[in-house]
Parts: sequence; structure tokens; C-alpha cells
Amino acid sequence: AASTHFASLFLGLEVLSVSLYAMIAYLRDTDTSLEAGVKYLILAAVSSAFLLFGMALVYAPSGDLGFTALAGVEGSPLVLAGVVLMMVGVGFKLALVPFHMWTADVYQGAPAPVTAFVATVSKAAVVAVLLRLLSVAETPPPQLVWFMMLLAAASIVVGNLLALRQDNLKRLLAYSSIAHLGYLMIAVIAGGDDGATAAVFYIAAYIPTTLLAFGVITAF
Repeated sequence: AASTHFASLFLGLEVLSVSLYAMIAYLRDTDTSLEAGVKYLILAAVSSAFLLFGMALVYAPSGDLGFTALAGVEGSPLVLAGVVLMMVGVGFKLALVPFHMWTADVYQGAPAPVTAFVATVSKAAVVAVLLRLLSVAETPPPQLVWFMMLLAAASIVVGNLLALRQDNLKRLLAYSSIAHLGYLMIAVIAGGDDGATAAVFYIAAYIPTTLLAFGVITAF
């Protein structure tokens, strides 16, 4: 969350992801936990591939791996393509629609305390990085803004509709998390100090309520 450099960002995400593989598959005597671990591994690998390719495209015209590289070359098609690819990678990390495949399976198969950690702490860290990235680009390209708006709208609609069809509490909370991240993206897209303040406020409310919900599931 404190990264200001693409290399440290990628290393931080990988350290987080590798530890989550083991935590999700911790109940190795159960098939669902192992399946959830493998599915999360595949999702994280695809996310990392998009992130790395996007970072490479941003680095190509600027020769700089710092976040400030986004500010000086906003008109470059390569940088725009790179930022969009990075947004796809972030979409996998945040389980935004249409990058939410297997998210419900991971939530259902992982131990409840681990699912609570995945749904709160890891998501909040990625949102913090996203806010930092977008704050560097003073005027994000309209194409990127429209792309993020589509992700937010799809996540809100699909997340809530699929939640209505669930009869498993952890799967229900998984789709609820997808919808919540869609709402959160609205504040991120708004940008500026007000947008960042709204996003932090939403996270501050989302984390304790989600932890409480999973705490109830764990108790039962």
C-alpha cells in the first residue's frame, strides 16, 4: 500500500498472494480447500501477467518504473494501454466483474477466518495502491475513466443479482463483496481529495462489518 515504484508494488502483491495460497489451502484434508487454493493461484497468476505487461508498456516510453512515470506521458497510447492492462490486473485482485470468476468458490472453500482476511485486508491494500496510482495522473484519460465506470457498474449489478441466488452464506458474502467493491470504485473514479476521502470512509465501514459477518460464520 506504501509503494511508489512498480517493482515494489509487484513484489508486495506477490508476497501477499503467495502467503494467501497457503492460507486458503490450509485445510488440505478437504477437497474444497485445496480446490480454492489452486483456483486462487490461477487467478493471481493471470492478474500478475496483466500487471507485468501493463508495467512494461508504461516503462517503454518513459524509462521510469516510478509511479511518477504516469504523469509525464499521459498522451502516449502505450502508456494508456499499459494503464488499462494494469487496471485489468487490479480487477482480478479486487474481483471486479467480469474478472470475478471463481471468487465465490475461493470464499466458500477457504477457512472462514482466511476468507475474512481475503475479503478485507487484501482488498483494502489494493484499493490504497489504486488511489495512489490515480492521484499521480492529474487528469486520467477519458478511455480509462469509462473503462473503470463499466467495471463499477457491472460489479454492482452482477454482484447483487448473483447474491440473491445463493444458499451458502460464504458465497453470498463473496458476491456481496463484489458489489461493495463496485460501490467503492465510484469514489475512486471521482478522484481528488473528496473521492479519496469517500473511498477511505467506505473502507473504514466495510472492513469491520465484513469481519463481523465472517466472525459470526466462524462461530457457527
